[in-house]
Amino acid sequence: MKAGEGLVNLLPAIRFASNFDGELTAENLAFFAADATFSQSSISNYGSPGTRFLLTVAVKNAGREAGQWQLFTKRSGLPQLTFAELRDGRVEIIRDRGDADLGEHLQTYHGFAHPFQLEAGETRYFVVVFRGVHSSSLPLRINDPVTALKQQHFKIAAITASTASMLVLMLVATLFYLVTSGRHYLWLALAELNHAAFVVHVNGFSIHYLLHDAGIWIYSLGWIMPCLYGLAMVQFTRGLLDTSVNLPRLDQMLKWLAILLAATLALIMAAATSSSEWLLGLAGYPVPVSLTIYTFGLPFVGVIAVTRLGKQYIPLLLAWTLMAVFSGYFTIALLDLGLTLPFDSYFYGPVGVIVSLLMTMTMVLHMRKVMIDKQQSERDLIVSLEGQLQLSEEKASALATISDQDNLMHASGHDSQQVMLALNAIVDFAESDEKLNLPSALTQTLKASVKQLDDIAQTGMSGPLSVGDSLSLVMLSRFELHDLLNQIEMIYRPIIQKKGLVLTMPAKDDTILISDRAICARILSNLLNNCAKYTDRGSVTIGVTTDEANIIIAFRDTGCGMSPEFVERLTSGDDGRLRADDSKDGSGSGFAAALKATRMLGGSITVESKQGSGSSIFVTLPAISTAPECGIDAFMSEARTQGIGVINSDIAVEPIPDPQSLQLPITGDPTAKTRNRLSATGSLALLKPVSLDMLQHPVVLAKIDSAKSRENSQA
Repeated sequence: MKAGEGLVNLLPAIRFASNFDGELTAENLAFFAADATFSQSSISNYGSPGTRFLLTVAVKNAGREAGQWQLFTKRSGLPQLTFAELRDGRVEIIRDRGDADLGEHLQTYHGFAHPFQLEAGETRYFVVVFRGVHSSSLPLRINDPVTALKQQHFKIAAITASTASMLVLMLVATLFYLVTSGRHYLWLALAELNHAAFVVHVNGFSIHYLLHDAGIWIYSLGWIMPCLYGLAMVQFTRGLLDTSVNLPRLDQMLKWLAILLAATLALIMAAATSSSEWLLGLAGYPVPVSLTIYTFGLPFVGVIAVTRLGKQYIPLLLAWTLMAVFSGYFTIALLDLGLTLPFDSYFYGPVGVIVSLLMTMTMVLHMRKVMIDKQQSERDLIVSLEGQLQLSEEKASALATISDQDNLMHASGHDSQQVMLALNAIVDFAESDEKLNLPSALTQTLKASVKQLDDIAQTGMSGPLSVGDSLSLVMLSRFELHDLLNQIEMIYRPIIQKKGLVLTMPAKDDTILISDRAICARILSNLLNNCAKYTDRGSVTIGVTTDEANIIIAFRDTGCGMSPEFVERLTSGDDGRLRADDSKDGSGSGFAAALKATRMLGGSITVESKQGSGSSIFVTLPAISTAPECGIDAFMSEARTQGIGVINSDIAVEPIPDPQSLQLPITGDPTAKTRNRLSATGSLALLKPVSLDMLQHPVVLAKIDSAKSRENSQA
């Protein structure tokens, strides 16, 4: 060397030998040199961990002026370390781990340096004896004092700035969590906090101040922190990309990788806690495997995210690619494969900051994409509603000219007739109760209105429960069946009693049914109306029984009955309009509409009848609710485990559903306006309050199976 110049890489000039077991004397060195050949070193790992190694290096001042240098190493936590110099045929100890005064410092030093001076042409011989428990690496460098001091100051500044920057970005990720409640942002915050701690650790600060007497923890943390970082990054990836919905196969792979990293972490923690060298050696097998998989696998996940989900994830791809490139560079530099790549532990800091900045940029772009998609969904919803309105007008115009106009008109008349029956009941009650003393003009007006409504009902159009139309939306809710039956009874009891019939209702119970209350009311109303219409003498009886999770509502009458052939046609659903007795008024579409609606709710209708002996109609509906009401958060959490996305439509405009997945809107408003709005985005909705057994309703399960079938067919 020459004055003012250093030699950063000493590897080509170091000679070493392993299994040096004698005392460090000139005689032993000469004996050892004569007995064993020193090998030229090409790597800084000199052999198996636990072996005692001897290193020698000759340093000469090749310049014309005297110069000063430092011989230093960063390696810490060594159980045995001796620096010595061979001078004038004797060994002079410079630093010794066995020295009571210096031992603890050599165990915990952040960076050990030995200054020395060489006159022009002078040569000095340095000797190092060391033994490492977990590694045989001992990087040595020589530099001039001024350059070494500048490098040390730069290194400390870089570590401090990098750590502070990552902590700030960790707070940003935490702020994202507080704003969005997305738990994956907490995983990113954990990863950034962990990386900041790792930078402090690998540069020796944690060793010097905290772990000076815990050698196994010094080594274990070098594994624990990368594994924890990988686990946090994998979980952040799954949450940010919503892989369980968008990329289910990839989600399974990432889930298994997370399990592998968690198991590896547990194994290392157990080894460090129990101070078990055997367990730590066992952990040495899964650590490189799991770290290699996540380090070089995540860039491929980034490619999939960009190609499948959008360009907003390009910064994420760049971050993972940078991590993979840096890890590859670190591996090559550590192994010293003849390339002599420059590497220092403070490199982890700037790389970590760049990765965290790219992650933060990804979060911002992701949120921007979410907002854009939400606005687009709102616009699409408005366009869809306008289009459906226009389509409905065109459909109504077309139906006016097609051949099935008669069926549609009769079905409409049947629906409107139920309103007419309710008004008839009001008129009868007003005429029979003298205490009301209503003006005769009012009763006559009501009668005239009923007659007018009757005329309109025979030729009017119907709503969504007509035979010729489709049920647009099922809105599942929890309700007491007894309350619904009471409502139906109030309307039909006066009508049935007026015919001289006896109406028998079931005893009150507390059965909670999960179904669409509005559609159930139409089903029960249609069937009870038919019983009253086709029964001239006797009685009409409604009974309720249960069968496991189903409820069976039986309608029995003593009316005219039906032939087996007519029952078969009636229950097939192929005939839109049938009447058991043509002499009776009505459109003949009531049972067909009830049958279609019941099937829509996941139920069934069976008929037992004999000509002239009355009929029994059994409506089976799922499902009886046994679970208590629960909160929206608990319900949404359980729904996600089944692959269902729940949209609280009371606080957000629901998007057009993704055909790849099942999304259920949930609302507290059962009005027709809300039903029409939700029907534009799907055929199923839920009404608050909710319970977990709603997710097991056959209608919901059928939707899940349908979504999975579409996903499998497209995959």
